[in-house]
Amino acid sequence: IMEYRYEQLKVWIDLFAEIGVDGVYTGDASASCSLFSPNTYKNLFFEYQKKSIEYIHKKGLKALLHICGKISGILELMADTGADVIESLDTFSAGGDIDLGEAKKRVGNKVCLKGNIDAVHVILSGPPEKIYDVCMDALRNAGMNGGYIFSTEQLTRDTSKEHVLAMVQARDDFS
Repeated sequence: IMEYRYEQLKVWIDLFAEIGVDGVYTGDASASCSLFSPNTYKNLFFEYQKKSIEYIHKKGLKALLHICGKISGILELMADTGADVIESLDTFSAGGDIDLGEAKKRVGNKVCLKGNIDAVHVILSGPPEKIYDVCMDALRNAGMNGGYIFSTEQLTRDTSKEHVLAMVQARDDFS
């Protein structure tokens, strides 16, 4: 199954390269430690992801590796795939198990980290002051020396303009 999926992914990567994109999003949401042990990740998913990312790089593209859920037990392995960016770094409140500051210490600038802002329990729920504080903490924990993309995994359609603007204000104040 993994080999079949890899062959399919190569077709998509070739098409993306042909149309001139800068990078490709890859990963397996089910590869997280929410479902599998770190050992299972290493034995089942790691080589496939590494090979996919090598193929992406061979095409001259950047590679973003997405695994949501619990990734603390596989963070270094994710970095060892050669990905340029790792996401979604789900917070504890969003069902993950990663602390952004700790993740940054563990992988340093070996890979760019993206996310760790809870879109539902923080951004949607608010209030704006809490959103601002959470966003500033994320920027302080991972954005000081580069290698961090300030982001949620997504925003829900019901997120208020004021809540989005609190994120933007944190970004602007940090900058």
